Amino acid sequence: TTLQDIGNNTYYAFVYDDENASTIQQGNFEVASEFGVVLQSPDDLTYTSLQTIVFNCSANGDYDLSNLTLYVWNSTSLYYNNTKQISGMENSSTWSVAGMPEDSYEWNCLAVDNQSTEKWADNNYSLYIDISDPNVVLISPADNYTETITSNISFTCNATDTFALDNITLYIWNSTDLLYTEADDVTGQSASSTYYYNLSDGIYTWNCKAVDNAGNSDFASNYTLNISLDVTPPLITYVDPTPDNNTIININYTTINVTVNENVSSCILNWDADVVSILGDGSVSTTPASVLRSGADRIG
Repeated sequence: TTLQDIGNNTYYAFVYDDENASTIQQGNFEVASEFGVVLQSPDDLTYTSLQTIVFNCSANGDYDLSNLTLYVWNSTSLYYNNTKQISGMENSSTWSVAGMPEDSYEWNCLAVDNQSTEKWADNNYSLYIDISDPNVVLISPADNYTETITSNISFTCNATDTFALDNITLYIWNSTDLLYTEADDVTGQSASSTYYYNLSDGIYTWNCKAVDNAGNSDFASNYTLNISLDVTPPLITYVDPTPDNNTIININYTTINVTVNENVSSCILNWDADVVSILGDGSVSTTPASVLRSGADRIG
């Protein structure tokens, strides 16, 4: 049996025995009305930099609707509410709320029908009004850093945001053009991204741009990077009074003098099994045997 009447209903049960005697049993039941509220826009978890928000919600039920009320709460309390009179068993209303400050919000709608039945949407929706740009910090390499060892450069940037970050993008420029970009998808209010890129000798400018979920974006201040890779070994020259190659001497000591065509961190003299380490300032850190051995010796 399909029950059509909404509200209270009465039923009767008739029971007959073998002698055709009957008993009547009365009962009551209620058929509840269908009643629903839908939050149409903005979508749940909306991030926006707009400060005028258009809210829309709809309601439908088995009885004529009376009114629909929008409620908006900010992070601390009720921020806005407004009631609109509606009619029919299905209807919707729209509210334009201007001048909303940066904050996190929740909102919902309450519908009332002509039977004074109230109905909320099943869940509150969240809204984030974000008008602040993210903050970006360039971590490494440091500004005006000179790299002399490797061409594979590691770039690291940090970013923070009031509500939620969306991505961080590395930008590298050479002396004339944008050379390279790479985006990294991130989440949360703070994030760090590291990128690797091979660079040849030259002077470069680099930066990172962070974008949040509301579309706000910002760069840090540009950093300069100098790549000057030293791929040529130092040139060592024996000079006077160093004995000539294959020289035979009849004393048990000698002087070795060398010049190097660039600044070096150390200079090591190998004298057969003995080693002399000469520092960049010319001082000696270790000494060889105090007396030269008879026979042929090799230096290098």
